[in-house]
Amino acid sequence: MHRCSGNKAAAARRLGMHRKTIYRLLQGDVSMIS
Repeated sequence: MHRCSGNKAAAARRLGMHRKTIYRLLQGDVSMIS
């Protein structure tokens, strides 16, 4: 997130994951992530 200046969509792309996944991680919902 820091390297993307807080841009969640850019951070997700950089990490190779879907934007919704990063939102779930940031909200603390890890139950949907394997």
